[in-house]
Amino acid sequence: MDNATLNIALDTLIRNLAKDLKDTVYRIENSHKLSMNHYSRYMGVLSSLGKGDKQKTQLIALALMRAGANSVGVRTALKNTV
Repeated sequence: MDNATLNIALDTLIRNLAKDLKDTVYRIENSHKLSMNHYSRYMGVLSSLGKGDKQKTQLIALALMRAGANSVGVRTALKNTV
């Protein structure tokens, strides 16, 4: 698979994950903040869906941000997850 095809496939994967995570992100962003930028809630999502796989967790983080998640919260959670 060439780079262009791989980039398209990854973009499609992230876009589809973002659609699936949209409701979760909405609930998190509209909930009471238990931590700065909801990072603890995003850490829970990344841990449960990523299951310790660094690349999978990074893709999920990108999808969360594409779905409207607070990018600082997701990045902070990502640093503490992988």
